[in-house]
Amino acid sequence: KEGQWEQALSLMERMQVEELMPDVIAYSAAISACKKVSQSKQALQLLSEMRKNDLVPNDITFNAAVIACERAGQREVGVSLLREAVSLGTISPWLSTKALDLHGFSVEVAKIAVISALDESSPWRVAKGSREPELLIIVGRGNNSPGNERIIGPAVHAMLREDFGLPLPPLLPEEGSFRIS
Repeated sequence: KEGQWEQALSLMERMQVEELMPDVIAYSAAISACKKVSQSKQALQLLSEMRKNDLVPNDITFNAAVIACERAGQREVGVSLLREAVSLGTISPWLSTKALDLHGFSVEVAKIAVISALDESSPWRVAKGSREPELLIIVGRGNNSPGNERIIGPAVHAMLREDFGLPLPPLLPEEGSFRIS
């Protein structure tokens, strides 16, 4: 794991020396390798290079870059990338302006999606002023996780309590969602 990101970057450089144009899959694989060891700087550099080569990032690319940012403590950059992915329709956590569905996302991307939802420009915040005071956060019950263990719900719930000071009731084992206001 530790050296794979360096090998991925080396391979990308070698491809360019050989005048082979890396495609979205190659860039996504290299960014994913960087994500595994929290190398956000290199992941973002690859993403920038990808765009310069007129390649459009896909969901795998964005997910890997967002995860790398979250793991490296660069939440603001991760939020920006997630917003871009949502605006392009590449990633879609919003069921409506009042419901965020985090099924299928990694813990890191789920956290970034919730942080993005707390921002004043999010669909929920814009709608909140006029219609819906609560945001439904769907986290699932862990039925599709290894060992049927709930992962996203407890992680997001803890982040909202600890990092944002939201007074949330305990997340019960049978609950696959909760609301914030």
